[in-house]
Amino acid sequence: MTVAMLIVATFIEVRRNKYYIKRQEEIVPKDRRLDYAHRVSYQREYSADMKSTSLRKFIVEMYNNSANEKVGVMKRFVRPVLSWMFAQNFMALIYNAGIMIYISFSIIVSGTIVGVGKFAGLTAANIQLYNALSGFFNLISQVNNIGMYVEHVKPFFEAQSVIETNTSPDGQELQPAADGAFSLELQGVSFGYQNSNFALRNINLRISAGERVAIVGENGAGKTTLFKLLLRLYDVNEGQILVNGVPINTYDIHSLRNKIGVAFQNSNLYALPLADNLKMYGSPDDDKLAEIIIDVNMHSFLLKSNADINTEVTKEFSEDGIIMSEGEAQKVAISRLLVKDFGLLLLDEPSSSLDPIAEHELMQYVYDRAHSTTSILIAHRLSTVRDADRIYVMDGGTIAEVGSHDELMAAKGKYFEMFTMQSENYLR
Repeated sequence: MTVAMLIVATFIEVRRNKYYIKRQEEIVPKDRRLDYAHRVSYQREYSADMKSTSLRKFIVEMYNNSANEKVGVMKRFVRPVLSWMFAQNFMALIYNAGIMIYISFSIIVSGTIVGVGKFAGLTAANIQLYNALSGFFNLISQVNNIGMYVEHVKPFFEAQSVIETNTSPDGQELQPAADGAFSLELQGVSFGYQNSNFALRNINLRISAGERVAIVGENGAGKTTLFKLLLRLYDVNEGQILVNGVPINTYDIHSLRNKIGVAFQNSNLYALPLADNLKMYGSPDDDKLAEIIIDVNMHSFLLKSNADINTEVTKEFSEDGIIMSEGEAQKVAISRLLVKDFGLLLLDEPSSSLDPIAEHELMQYVYDRAHSTTSILIAHRLSTVRDADRIYVMDGGTIAEVGSHDELMAAKGKYFEMFTMQSENYLR
């Protein structure tokens, strides 16, 4: 009897495992996407994109779709998995029931109290019954747990920082970029990070609507921090920032960020189709995207990779995904800025991984397309800022010099020193 039971149990186990493995094969890709969405939502390098672009929408959509698909897979496999689980446990119950019947019959016939071995068998049968019922309810619990987890994680994606939370419901709307570029003014702005000795100190600058301004300086001078203040990722400690003559914290935070286009040096690519990677600031049609791809010279890369705008970027979830170099990634970041008009462009070394000629051509194209937009460019390669209307030189959290390229070269100060050193390297 025992041998027969083992043979039947093994057969049932094999059949159950077949469905279990199929279920896991379908669930694992969903779990990977859930993990990816979770990772992007909390890691620091993605925070600026989460706050200033439509990335949050894509990530929440990925999370919700993956969670719903996982629940759907589990529901679809509940019946076959439970059927074989029930069969396995039913056979175990019959086996243990036979043992209990035998024990009971022995007691009745012999009139003696059951022995230790028989008592152990009876106990094991009860444990088997408990485990069978426990396994059934555990499967139901798993499905319910996923649904509850989805509901509990939504507040995490919808959580706002103090700046967003404290936004006045009566905040002003910035005028659409089509009505003109934005003017900026920083009046005595000072700012420092917590637990850091770095600080911006008494920054004063004025940028007229439509100007092309460059900010240069050594690493750690405060250039990128200035951009974060303009995006209101942080608020100033002292002084104020004016946009179109109005304090920046008067505006609705989402309206403000929606009118500012940003491209950082470290361009983030996401495990989404290329089209979605280009739609962080808007929803242009495929023809518009194809035009942009040609204009920034990405089409040759796509042809070489046998890819198109619907191909996923990275191989995170697709073997056919495309792997981009740093230069190609920066082209994607810049292309995002061409899908709509902005009142302000913040360009933080967005083409530093390109060769000097390609960088000049690409940045010239961006400037030409953004003729009605105020532009601020951070650059270490000073050849790219020669045509700026005005150049601010930052040093140690302060503005050390300001002027045009010719004026700063004539002054023979820090800008002159940096430009001369770079020029000598090119001439060697």
